[in-house]
Amino acid sequence: SSAAKFGFLDSWVSMIPYFKKFQWLDINPEYDPSKYNSFPKNPGIQVYYLIKKAKLNFSKLSKEEKMNLPPIYSYTSLVDSTVLDKDLYDIFQKMENPNNKLVIFDINRKFEDFFKPNLIKLNLKDEMSELNFKFNVAFISNYSSKKDDEVAILNYNNNEFSEESKSNLKWNESNFSLSHVAIPISPDNSIYGRDSILGGLNLKGENNSLYLSPNLLYRLRYNEFFQYIENDIKMVLK
Repeated sequence: SSAAKFGFLDSWVSMIPYFKKFQWLDINPEYDPSKYNSFPKNPGIQVYYLIKKAKLNFSKLSKEEKMNLPPIYSYTSLVDSTVLDKDLYDIFQKMENPNNKLVIFDINRKFEDFFKPNLIKLNLKDEMSELNFKFNVAFISNYSSKKDDEVAILNYNNNEFSEESKSNLKWNESNFSLSHVAIPISPDNSIYGRDSILGGLNLKGENNSLYLSPNLLYRLRYNEFFQYIENDIKMVLK
């Protein structure tokens, strides 16, 4: 977010002893053995300037230099509270390399009644032909069936569409979307996977009882479609 560039103001304020916690975006109990739950603002500031510098460097490349970059494959959830998807699509368009590939995992359309209206309307299946992508796209969704076990893959390659309706991909019956942290994690992962303590958290109780935010507790930790990514990468390497 462009608001990240103002993070240094909080750093200044945090020099005053009473406002020391202004250095942090979130402060949570640390129970995760592999990553921090608390989030300081300084990394956000650094990543903002890194992205700004990368965009500047990229803008200096000629069309030929862009075409000579190795193919870039990116995997993202349609809903992501960390990455701005508009920026991701924009940079892929500007690369103009037809060998690049963007894979987008849709929300679980079975739960449409619970989603915000803007997400329900956001259907790439209907919009792909209008967007005129200059790269390969795979849209993984149960939009047509709205059933957990009927997830199709809509491929857009060289201005042509093809749909795999029998993909063997399926949603867990209680998961409504993927998440930013889930994309590279296998369901078999011992810490975050389907059968792990952290991956299988299903806490219920009274409101305002826990110190932790409910958002932190119900965020999905593993990717149910990890096998698709694994197969995709293996095919590219071959």
